[in-house]
Amino acid sequence: MVCRRGLGSFFLGLGLFKDVIEVEKGRTESYRAARLKLSGVRLLISPHESPRSKLLAMRLRVDGVSTVGYSGGLLSRLAYTKASPRPMHLPEAIRQLALLENDSELWSASLWRSRLAEFSKAQGAPGGLTVTGELMPVPDWASMQLDLFSELTRTKTVVLAPGSVWATKRWTPDGFAEVGAAMLERGYTIELVGTREERGICESVAARIRSLTAFGKIENRAGEMDLLLTARTIAGARFAVTNDSGAMHIAAMVGTPVVGIFGPTVLDFGYRPWSLNAKVIQPEAILKCRPCGKHGAQKCPIGTHECMTGILATSVLRQLAD
Repeated sequence: MVCRRGLGSFFLGLGLFKDVIEVEKGRTESYRAARLKLSGVRLLISPHESPRSKLLAMRLRVDGVSTVGYSGGLLSRLAYTKASPRPMHLPEAIRQLALLENDSELWSASLWRSRLAEFSKAQGAPGGLTVTGELMPVPDWASMQLDLFSELTRTKTVVLAPGSVWATKRWTPDGFAEVGAAMLERGYTIELVGTREERGICESVAARIRSLTAFGKIENRAGEMDLLLTARTIAGARFAVTNDSGAMHIAAMVGTPVVGIFGPTVLDFGYRPWSLNAKVIQPEAILKCRPCGKHGAQKCPIGTHECMTGILATSVLRQLAD
């Protein structure tokens, strides 16, 4: 497994990989070291489309490694021994499985072609949605849920993850606080999670919750845990409420019922929570400015942030029923 620097211990902790090689963006020597460690491997599968990833694949191909990736552009032709178009109409989890359509002795290409064709036909809208815009069920053969924390008993806890790298993807602190206060009054405890940089956001939400109710226990754990412990914390909760962020995908991975809040981004992009226990809240109003970018933005382009301020806590709370 090749991943970005800082994520290696998380992937190793999941127990899915024998070894993990970390690379650091912008450091040529980091990619050179990765190439040396990968010398002698039989096959590289790359679901990434960045020039850096393609250059690494190209150099490994020169070394005699079979390389598989998405087609399109000169670099792809040079980088991959076998390539296929990236099926943008499918959700991302299945887009990546499309790479298995390439002939190989490791899997049945015809099996994966038939599975992808069946899912594509069943879609009512791009991104793994029904005709009415609801999330399609996740097929058993495409499940990403792990049993790593299956020994945990879910406690009466709600995890709130109000952070995001992209500012416009953050639902309002008041919205998270209203949800937190209501769930405290229903007898739940509240845990806030996030990175060290998001601790201030989480503390702001915690303070707002305390101003709304005197009931229950609130704990801000942002910045105190690594990704693996964060995953364990989410796995032990009854519900998680997140933005369109990494925390949403972690909740999907561990099977915790999650409500993901989408504002500047849309489900058509394909990055829905890949879980049977997921709900998505989006603005009810049709906004011409939405989406404003693939990842949102650091600042609302039109200065209103209506895609998030228009989402009410009552819409989220309706999804948090036992």
